[in-house]
Amino acid sequence: MLHLLPHWNWKGKEGQNIDVWAFTNMDSVQLSLNGKDLGTKKVAKYSHVEWSVPYTAGTLEAVGFKDGKEVMRSKVETTGEPSQIVLEPDRSAITADGRDVSVYTVSAIDALGRRVPIASDDITFEVSGPGQIIGVGNGDPSSHERDKFVPSVVSAPIEGWKMLPVDTIPSSPQSINDLNKLGGKEVDITGDGDAMRRPNTSAVYWAEFTLTGEQLAAGIKNLSIGQTDDHGYIYLNGQKVGQIDQWDRSLTVDVKSQLKVGMNQVVVYVRNDANVGGLGRGASVSGGLVWPTVHRRLFNGLAQVIVQSGKTPGTITLKATAPGLKMATSKIQAKN
Repeated sequence: MLHLLPHWNWKGKEGQNIDVWAFTNMDSVQLSLNGKDLGTKKVAKYSHVEWSVPYTAGTLEAVGFKDGKEVMRSKVETTGEPSQIVLEPDRSAITADGRDVSVYTVSAIDALGRRVPIASDDITFEVSGPGQIIGVGNGDPSSHERDKFVPSVVSAPIEGWKMLPVDTIPSSPQSINDLNKLGGKEVDITGDGDAMRRPNTSAVYWAEFTLTGEQLAAGIKNLSIGQTDDHGYIYLNGQKVGQIDQWDRSLTVDVKSQLKVGMNQVVVYVRNDANVGGLGRGASVSGGLVWPTVHRRLFNGLAQVIVQSGKTPGTITLKATAPGLKMATSKIQAKN
């Protein structure tokens, strides 16, 4: 074996000295730079040899000798800037059992197809088909990047509540436009419901919230009301969607068919029987999962991605992209 390691990655500035190491079990090693002989050095047992070389773009080549005969050559070249991502799976097929994995080596090459050992591009990964990415890495001991990416629940709090005492609870809700004309006071509903200070009274609470098409597409569908002390009647966009008759219970209801892109309106009527009461413990809409962007920065020009099979056979496609680089795709088969 003859391993040539020129100051990690054979990059420098003209006139700057670069330390070059050759690790080998040979008797001696000869080093040349762009065809110019830089000398031959003997190798101590279980050791290595090294040179301090004035940096010049080009090719470093080491020749190893054993018993006076050439037995091996190793070389490294100065590369150009990264231009394309390369994905190399460790196998072309995995078992569709939900456990088998393929480990991909990720690298960047220059315009001449040479791997760029100093590339540090941030690579983004996407997988399609019956598989999932379960981990990424690059071997950098100082890296604080994520190794695993897990989905989060889409959630949006409903804030900006107003409250107004009412004599009776109507059979259908008042519009928020009409309620705003009546005034009302701003209330914080994140704690226990206690804005209604007297028993045997009623009040109406209302708020508006905005949803994007992306949030709805991600799966938002549930309306959650933390507490109505003692009785609550909940309306969303003019339709009754739930009722609570126990002061210590919350309500979560599927309101997918009532939600819409843009402004949504919630009106809650509360009847307080005894002591203090009201709307409390927060309100929100939630549901669905959002996957974060899976990415990893190359370290010394390399990274890895682990893709795990699902339980369905088919083609698993991994795509890798980065700004300024030609994307890469790789396909493997998940088989029974």
